[in-house]
Amino acid sequence: TSCSVTTQSNCSGSWVSGGNCTNNPCDTTTGRCCVGTSCSVITNTACNNAGGNWTIGANCDNSPCQQPTESCMSDLGQVNGDLVLRLPFETASSHRVTQGYSGVSHTGFEVDFAMNEGTRVIAVHPGYVEDVNDYSDPCTTPPNCCGLDSRNKLGTWVKIRHKGASGAIWYSAYGHLSSRTRYNINDPVLAGEVVGLSGGTGCATGPHLHFQMRNAVGVGVRPVPMVGRDDDGNATTITDFCVDHSYTAIEVAQGGGDDVPGPDTNPAVSQPSCGSLCGTGNLPAPIMTMLCFYGIKRRLRKKPMKFW
Repeated sequence: TSCSVTTQSNCSGSWVSGGNCTNNPCDTTTGRCCVGTSCSVITNTACNNAGGNWTIGANCDNSPCQQPTESCMSDLGQVNGDLVLRLPFETASSHRVTQGYSGVSHTGFEVDFAMNEGTRVIAVHPGYVEDVNDYSDPCTTPPNCCGLDSRNKLGTWVKIRHKGASGAIWYSAYGHLSSRTRYNINDPVLAGEVVGLSGGTGCATGPHLHFQMRNAVGVGVRPVPMVGRDDDGNATTITDFCVDHSYTAIEVAQGGGDDVPGPDTNPAVSQPSCGSLCGTGNLPAPIMTMLCFYGIKRRLRKKPMKFW
């Protein structure tokens, strides 16, 4: 209930543009605050600061906090095999799902994977860069998210455009990154390429990967089926993600309509040899050397080569 008139950046609580303490004192209305299954009756501001979900007028006796379901929400759309998807982390690594489709801050299609800061985040399918965002400041008070706009709530992120076998367009997004690959819009991206490093930028209570997919008109879809290993280590086609289950990435033979190849490497790190790019030819050696050098530079900068 403490009130002060200050700037938004200096406000550690809930901030109202143009408000003052005389005409708009801090709200003292209490309600049920759920942080997971932990329940308390406090103000909305205190609940936001605790990272909980607040319900006005409710209490813990009549409306206790419920364990979030890890339901497989079959009523949601899905990629449904139009893209062959891999898990968004390196081959042989395993990560646990900490929040699924209907979690505290999700709207029905996102998946959060537990990751230490600085873990490599991998493209799930070949495609082209649709959009990027750079926002380095963390905000640990969801759901009000420190007043961040929709673009910065996911902090630093990369969005990739994919074309399915049917010709349909899909988008994958990788959020809360601590840093990202220095892409330009429409740069090609290989399947298995490192798109960034995990982090906790934007509205996040700690480091993790926020992964989501949408269809051509921007509607969220379940990112399945996806190839990977389940908790028992068996190769499987993942048909849903469930909270507190771990999944292990395996190499995938990519399919779909994209014309970008998909080795499980980062082209910014893996430097192809001259022979692998240029092969052999009947041109004089100096010309071949020049063309090959130019081709390698183009490949490392993720630009299509134009000579052959």
